[in-house]
Amino acid sequence: MLPFDLFMLRRERHFSSYDECPKIYYRFNSKGDYGPQKLDRLVSYFADRAGEAIDGRFADETRWRPISYFLDLWQRIPPGANTIERLNREGIKVQGDITEFRGRKLIRERQRAKPPSRRQIEQLRNFGAEPENIISRGQAEVLIHEHQKALQKQEQENAAAQQRLEDAPKMEACNKRLQELEVRVNDILPGWAPEKFNDLESLLVYTDLIEEALDYATRFDLTELYGGPFFDPAESADYYLEFSKDPTAAELRTFQADIFVNYLSAKGEQFDHLTPLKHAFPSVKISPL
Repeated sequence: MLPFDLFMLRRERHFSSYDECPKIYYRFNSKGDYGPQKLDRLVSYFADRAGEAIDGRFADETRWRPISYFLDLWQRIPPGANTIERLNREGIKVQGDITEFRGRKLIRERQRAKPPSRRQIEQLRNFGAEPENIISRGQAEVLIHEHQKALQKQEQENAAAQQRLEDAPKMEACNKRLQELEVRVNDILPGWAPEKFNDLESLLVYTDLIEEALDYATRFDLTELYGGPFFDPAESADYYLEFSKDPTAAELRTFQADIFVNYLSAKGEQFDHLTPLKHAFPSVKISPL
């Protein structure tokens, strides 16, 4: 005989009404044990996620089922007492094959077809709309939602404008600092120009990165190249450099410019340093230590 839990897993659960359905625990990628939640709440969470690695289990079982099982159960489970009572109050005939999902849908449709509620009329007037032209709660709901979205957008735009006003002095100071850095970068990379930003946080982060990249690149002078092992962060290895002729000032600037550009791209020093070295100094011989 199969163990009770395995038997429960393999067979379909059948309920005479929604009220009999136990609450459900759920987990993600076979980890966790969240809940429990009633079936309707579970479906509202995961209705669009049937293909994901989400499992559920009834509170009276220990075995897990895929979330698609519960989404399907929601479509076919018979209605509970509360839904039947609401259907009767709305004058909707309860047929034998009706489900909890279908019953709730019919109730929503009937409710939305009714004239706007007092609260909706008040909301519409507050938005400056003409409630006399709205014939159903469904129409009122859509119009109220549109007004609320427009109001929220306007509030966000006002907040952003206020933030820009408050940030203006700091933006000006940061742009001045960036202009000064641009002059220094052009010493090794003529024609380079910084990116433009409209928000303070992005501008501050970018300006700090430019300064870091420039300081890092210009650290590689002749003393650095001749003074000891050359470290390449990409390989986490040291190399010995030999020059058959002294590097020129132009070659050094080319190397510093390449290092600067690579640092910006990598947002740090974790990039190949040997390729820019070979590109800038044709006479260099690189030997691993």
